[in-house]
Amino acid sequence: MKKSHMIAVSCLLATSLVTGTAAAQSDKYKESGKNSEASDKYEKKEQEKQKEKAEKEAKMAKEEQEKQAEKAEKEVKKAKEEQEKQEKQAEKAAKEVKKAQEEQEKQAEKAAKEANKAQEELDKQAAKKAKEEEKAAKKASLKSDTYGNYKKYEGLLKAIERVQDKPAGSAVAEMLKAKYEMLLSLDQQKQLGDVTEKDAALWAAAGILEKDGNLTDAASIGKEALRANYKDIAAYKKLGLLYKKLGKQNLGLYVNGEELEAAPILHNGRTLVPFRSISEALKAEVNWNPADKSVTVTRGGVVVKLIIDNRIAYVNGKEKVLDIPATLIDGTTVVPSRFVSEALNADVQWEPETGAVIIIDKEAMENTEASATTEANADTQ
Repeated sequence: MKKSHMIAVSCLLATSLVTGTAAAQSDKYKESGKNSEASDKYEKKEQEKQKEKAEKEAKMAKEEQEKQAEKAEKEVKKAKEEQEKQEKQAEKAAKEVKKAQEEQEKQAEKAAKEANKAQEELDKQAAKKAKEEEKAAKKASLKSDTYGNYKKYEGLLKAIERVQDKPAGSAVAEMLKAKYEMLLSLDQQKQLGDVTEKDAALWAAAGILEKDGNLTDAASIGKEALRANYKDIAAYKKLGLLYKKLGKQNLGLYVNGEELEAAPILHNGRTLVPFRSISEALKAEVNWNPADKSVTVTRGGVVVKLIIDNRIAYVNGKEKVLDIPATLIDGTTVVPSRFVSEALNADVQWEPETGAVIIIDKEAMENTEASATTEANADTQ
């Protein structure tokens, strides 16, 4: 039996006992003949007292009952909330397990794709290598037939050296026509038939090697062609484009067709060139004075003096104002490229597409042109 029910029963029993006691007391007064007004008042007062007490106890019992009911309701609510919490945790755990499983499947799928991709790449590389080996074998066979015992482009150069009775360009052109006839169009064969200059023949050979995928040899042939005619500005562009295909990105610096190891430098939007390297390539004497940080260059009857970080230069003792001062960059004295032509009697040009700086000695160029004119006059006599 619940505690609240026991309390209610106790209250009823107490009320009954009080009522019984009052009734017994009344009977006692009646039996004894004391049936007076005082006894009636007393009885009435006692009954009211007992009634009030019973009502208080009943009220207390009711409040206790309500309190117990409220407590029970709270416990039920708490148990329900705990159950819902456990259900949510179970649901969350199930979701996490499902998510982990999905992630595991996703990773497995990704790993499988990567493995397939890696295998495909390996297969692709293997096929590419096999194709390159086949191509190299064909190329080696072709070079062996074309060049004899010489390797790569050296055979062409040796062929030129062996020709004594006709222009070198014509000899190389005839050899190219004979060995590559199936690869050449009629227009290309006609163009080769008209070739007489050594540089034109070499550029034709470089073009065939480039088409065949042999960029290194094509660039080597191009350098030989450039040396054969270093005044041809278009040739520097051809060589620069071959270099770009080979992955060479730095600007080229050429003196009379010879490429210098030192390259031009882009500094604050200006192209600067290494003064010592150019001066030595032009057969000039270069001296460095650490006391005043000056460079003196002597060539023929010209003496040029530069002072580091000073815009004033001296040519045969006369002041020349530079656009920007001579500067030391990584231990190298660099100056504006235009100053070279003014100071050392050289022609400076810039090839815009490849960025190459081209320096040609005016004196050497004049001597070459004079020699060519003399030979031409001799042939006409």
